[in-house]
Amino acid sequence: MAEITPEEAVARAREIIKNQTPIVPDRDIKPLVDILNQAIYEENKIMARKDEMEEDMPTEDMPKEEEMPGAGPEDAEMPEEGTDMSPLMEMLGIDETKARALFDAAKQLPDVADLTPEQLAELLVEDFQMRMRLEELAAGTADMAAEEAMDDMGMMAPPMAPPGAPMAGEAGGMGGGMGGGMPPGGSY
Repeated sequence: MAEITPEEAVARAREIIKNQTPIVPDRDIKPLVDILNQAIYEENKIMARKDEMEEDMPTEDMPKEEEMPGAGPEDAEMPEEGTDMSPLMEMLGIDETKARALFDAAKQLPDVADLTPEQLAELLVEDFQMRMRLEELAAGTADMAAEEAMDDMGMMAPPMAPPGAPMAGEAGGMGGGMGGGMPPGGSY
């Protein structure tokens, strides 16, 4: 099927509405979905370029990487790598991976960023809301890492069907239960 322009798609939609002709999914809907997917793909590329540019450009008030303490290659390891997570593991009854995730998530919140694992464990035993907040942050960070990995591999999530649209194999695939997309009269 030949590609159509957005203007041609709008003209076709107006024609369908004006003449009240039946919608043929392959002819009328698929080109619109293709146009939307292309627009989303282009917007994602633009946003990715903007994000890369923002990361590459240091801000005026932020010291350049070579001026920051601990920015040299010899200091590249995070000091938290050697941090003992056993207080978090023991007091909260979690494994080391989850303890590390909670500790890393705590570093994102200014009010708990400077706590040691032991202090953080004591706080989380007492403050269930804070623990839930850190769990959500840790899960969100993992989700973002998974999405970034998918983006790096060039994978995109498949487009979602509009709400209420029948799924393939349901009531003839398309047409909302009329069997094969036939209009209410039974023929074209």
